[in-house]
Amino acid sequence: MKQIICSIALYILNYIFKRYLVIGLIEAESHRLNNYNHFLEIHLEYDSSDN
Repeated sequence: MKQIICSIALYILNYIFKRYLVIGLIEAESHRLNNYNHFLEIHLEYDSSDN
């Protein structure tokens, strides 16, 4: 009985961990893309001000 409870608890913890890991990766990726877009905007403005 104790083994079943432990395996269920591990399964739930594993599920939560993976879910948060995926959410964290998605947030980090979107943050990185926002920084990249900001970087591109600055460079495009800089290039257009040269002409």
